[in-house]
Amino acid sequence: SGVNRANCVHKYMPGVQNIKDDVKAEMLAEATVLRTWYYTQMWKLWGNIPYYETNLDFPYATPQMKADEVYANMVVALEEAIDSKALPMKRTAELGRVTQAAAMMLYAEIVMYQNDKTRMQKALDYMEEIITSGQYALVSSADLANMWEPAGEWSSETILDINFFSQGAYRSWGSPLAAGGTVLPTLMGMNSMSGSAKYGNEGWGFFPLTASAPKAFEEGDLRKAVTVYEPAKEAGVTYTARYQDTGFYNAKYLPRLDGNAGQIADATLNYGTNIRLYRYSETLLNAAELIAVHGCAGKGSADAYLNEVRTRAGLGNVGANLESILHERHVEFMGEGKRYWDLVRLGQAASVLTPANDEGGYRTKAWTENKKYLPFPQSEMDATASTQYPLTQNNY
Repeated sequence: SGVNRANCVHKYMPGVQNIKDDVKAEMLAEATVLRTWYYTQMWKLWGNIPYYETNLDFPYATPQMKADEVYANMVVALEEAIDSKALPMKRTAELGRVTQAAAMMLYAEIVMYQNDKTRMQKALDYMEEIITSGQYALVSSADLANMWEPAGEWSSETILDINFFSQGAYRSWGSPLAAGGTVLPTLMGMNSMSGSAKYGNEGWGFFPLTASAPKAFEEGDLRKAVTVYEPAKEAGVTYTARYQDTGFYNAKYLPRLDGNAGQIADATLNYGTNIRLYRYSETLLNAAELIAVHGCAGKGSADAYLNEVRTRAGLGNVGANLESILHERHVEFMGEGKRYWDLVRLGQAASVLTPANDEGGYRTKAWTENKKYLPFPQSEMDATASTQYPLTQNNY
């Protein structure tokens, strides 16, 4: 759906009247970046997907590309959008619309995931352009917890969030695509919870943190308290343990009391919690990795970029290398959907994602290379079977 809509912008925008050329250029760049973001999600999950920049005609089939070919198309389109300079580095209104910084972060994400050595210097140049723009900054140590509260959304380090709202939200089970909130806090919350001074009781108990998650943090790391919630340590709290419960939960996205206040449809679907996509701390850690691990030439130092993030967390300085940067990404972005992709792109998934490393004892099989891509749903295989371009199933 997202690709379709982005392609529609490209198809019809040139003929739209009474819009200034710079506004048209901005909207076209936004559509390109959004289309690349949508494709990135599919590319990382399925790899070998159909890719098209003009919407298809009946029977709506097009050649399936190899993952490397998909990447080659995405990265060129994204470079064109960034180099057009049609997007503002940051927005002060209409928050949630794509910016130049968001496009640059997406570029770094796909280049680093692809391990494209030919473009890593450009990725670093983009990261340092964000850094030297002066338009983004880490929140203070004192504001670290507030950054994950509704009042702390769109802080100085927010580069791109998916915006959700609860006031007047009308998303419902009968109309799941209607505007409003997100179901993510409900999915992550504790089932039948009571007695908490901060968190709501409408959770379904999915996605507990692993038993080893709290141990990843160094002594004195301020991020632990705002990332890991252990209900057993809050007096009077009770809940019903669900599947593979570890007793540890992702505090960043748990349902807050009144987090869906003002919704007018189904409460469980309408939390106003933004989903964080890119934060300035990732800009700094990307830059540190590109310099220290991938050998790019930076204007700043990898150590300085890494330790700026550590200092905010209340920790001392360390030298920047693969191990220290990967650790920092682990604890800085815990619960934000970055860790798995880091392990895959850096070749560590097979050694880390093993039963031996699962203290809870829930993992029964180790990650292997043929698990990098998901199998296509049978419905998609069936839908293309009679066309000129039937899908070839992934090896899994």
